[in-house]
Formats: sequence, structure tokens, C-alpha cells
Amino acid sequence: MRSISDIHRELECSRNTIYPLIKAAGVEPIMEGTAKLFTDDQFHKIEEAYYRKYPHRNREKLVGEQSTLFSPSFDDQDREVSHTKMKVVPVEEMHEREHQVLLLLRERDAETISDLRKQVEGQKEIIDKLLSLLQGQNSTASQQAPTISAQRTSRLFPEHDPRVDTLTGDFFDNQEQAVSPDNRTTRE
Repeated sequence: MRSISDIHRELECSRNTIYPLIKAAGVEPIMEGTAKLFTDDQFHKIEEAYYRKYPHRNREKLVGEQSTLFSPSFDDQDREVSHTKMKVVPVEEMHEREHQVLLLLRERDAETISDLRKQVEGQKEIIDKLLSLLQGQNSTASQQAPTISAQRTSRLFPEHDPRVDTLTGDFFDNQEQAVSPDNRTTRE
């Protein structure tokens, strides 16, 4: 004999859920004082009504797991089933498998992260060494480098002075001979 408290603990639902299920199952409780008690048969009817109404809450529900082996046919680009195996597995076992897979994935990710951290630390050490070498070279180069003169000369035109206008300098200064537009007479 089970009381309503026992039923709601076994089904893991509230009492407010149980009362409509009792009506839906069509069972009459046995009154013992003020307690309502149910037989095992009545409990199974209530349980069936509960899992009909809430199928996703059934922990003991079985799941069909099918594995199929295909063999490809290269002649006509088709495949045929060579072996099919059907296995019935409890939902809890499926959840346990998924949990194990998640744990393995987390472990793999943790290893990957630790490997990446080691690589980054190694790269930081290399960068620090290169920076120290560069700073050492810069300090010795600045001590050895001669002072650079303020005026620079062009490599292509060493005699060029950027402060002198070489294109039009003589043109406006010497206008002794000006050529007329028709190139026949010259003016003085």
C-alpha cells in the first residue's frame, strides 16, 4: 500500500500533479483513517497515466539504438546494407555514455589548452631574447654611429643644392637676348 506522499516521491512530481492523475486513471483510494492509500495495481495505473501525460520524464524508458553497416558498390554509385543490428538501451545508459563523452572532450580540451599555453610561453621567451638582442645591437650601434651632418647631398646629383633654383635662375636674370616669336629678329 502506498500513500500519496509515497507516490509523489517515487514519481518525483508534486502532489498537485498526482490528484488529476488519480482521476484520469479512475482509481479509488482506500481510506485508512485520514490517509488515502493505493494498492500496487492502482499505483501502476497512476504511473501509466503519468508517463502517458509526461513521456519525457520516464527514466526507465528504453531507447532503440540501431547500427547499420553499409557496403558501397562502385559500379553504379549505390550502396547496400550488409548488416543491421538493433539494440535496446535504457535512457540512463545513453545519458551515461553522453556524460562520458563530454568528460573525454573536456579532458582533451584541457590538454589542448595546456599545450597552447606552453607554446605561448616558449614564444614569449623567444620574443624576450630577440628584444634583448635588438636592444643590445641598438645601444652598440648608437655608440658607434658617427654624427650625421645636417645637410644631405643627393647621390644622383652630388652638386645639387636644394636652396638654389637651377631651372629658372638665369632665365629672369639675363634678358639681354630675347628671341622674337618668329625667330627672325632678336631684340636687345
